[in-house]
Amino acid sequence: MLVAISLLMILGACQRAEANATGPINWYQKHQNCGGKMQSPIDISTKNVVHDPFLELFNLTEYEKTSGVIMHLANVGGHTARVLYSGTAVYIRGGSLPDKYQLDQFHFHWAKEDLTGSEHSVDWKHYPLEMHIVHHQAGMGTLQSAAARPHGLAVIAFFFKVCRRYSLST
Repeated sequence: MLVAISLLMILGACQRAEANATGPINWYQKHQNCGGKMQSPIDISTKNVVHDPFLELFNLTEYEKTSGVIMHLANVGGHTARVLYSGTAVYIRGGSLPDKYQLDQFHFHWAKEDLTGSEHSVDWKHYPLEMHIVHHQAGMGTLQSAAARPHGLAVIAFFFKVCRRYSLST
């Protein structure tokens, strides 16, 4: 059984997630956009988390749409399953985002080992599975054009934890 732990990211800072030469800590060497402060992967340091009482709730009511929804599943490199979304537009609002954001796709990250599957980490702890729901800012055209601009993307991420037993009463 899987239990989801969620977090929101508008893509944070490149930080150490792997120690090897091709890991995320070294992505900046091959990818020019990985040297700044507005991309992933990130490590969430719980001792540095600050509560923001003014942070708005997300409005996810459009996720209930089923009419006109088209999805295509692809296995990407054996470590990611991606579902491309098209058809009737679905938006998220709120969450202190500067605009509404349109759903583009969702995908999963995993690995052979339960301790290394997630792209992101909490206190350097990785999870067996991580899901990203990717949106682009509505006024920025496509996912690709929005990705090149500050605050162009909004990604909702969920960590999954493998449990031996699951009870609805807990």
